[in-house]
Amino acid sequence: MRPFSARNLTAAGFIEVLMLPTLLTMFISGFWHGAGYLFILWGVLHGFYLTINHAWRFVVARRWSDRASYERLMNPVGFVITFIAVVAGMVLFRSPTIGTATNILRGMVGLNGIALPGSIADHLGRFAGAAARLDDAALGAEGFRGFAQWIVLLGLFALALPNTLQVLSAFEPALGVRPAVARTSSVLARLAGFGSRVRWNPTFAWAVAVCILAAIGMYHLGGNSEFLYWQF
Repeated sequence: MRPFSARNLTAAGFIEVLMLPTLLTMFISGFWHGAGYLFILWGVLHGFYLTINHAWRFVVARRWSDRASYERLMNPVGFVITFIAVVAGMVLFRSPTIGTATNILRGMVGLNGIALPGSIADHLGRFAGAAARLDDAALGAEGFRGFAQWIVLLGLFALALPNTLQVLSAFEPALGVRPAVARTSSVLARLAGFGSRVRWNPTFAWAVAVCILAAIGMYHLGGNSEFLYWQF
């Protein structure tokens, strides 16, 4: 019996060794999060996400002739696809019914109409006629500005700052993650220089920083919060 490898993996082997176990695992993961059917659907959807990813890596990525051109193309494309897939999946996770999830997904792609704050529509000049055909604003100018600012700020945090694997890269933060791999950061992180400067070390300064972050997190634990797994 030949050992398992990507080179001798057949379609039937892929289904048996990767696809079915992945779908089953993610089905159990969805059920663990809650007994609601949308939690289960969320888990199965992520099982399909992972199955597609594995199939792409085994079939397309390995047969791409130029590795450099593949990375130049797929690094940004893969990021966008992953972001959209995760955002769409989280709609299922947070929606009470499939109807609500469908309505939110339709709104995310503009099928329920597009709303602009009046303060923006008033400054569109010759495009004001086209803007007039849009739905009435659902958010006031202040609300829209606040949401936009938070999106930009949190987006910069997510894209420019190093992640936990990069911060802890010198200490093998996950099984099989080598420091050389973990040091690879995003384009924005490399431009900002964070990827090479922010490294966790057992020093007094890092101890103080972690204690401050822990204290801030504990301070914000109070207050009213919806119990996310109430359907369990």
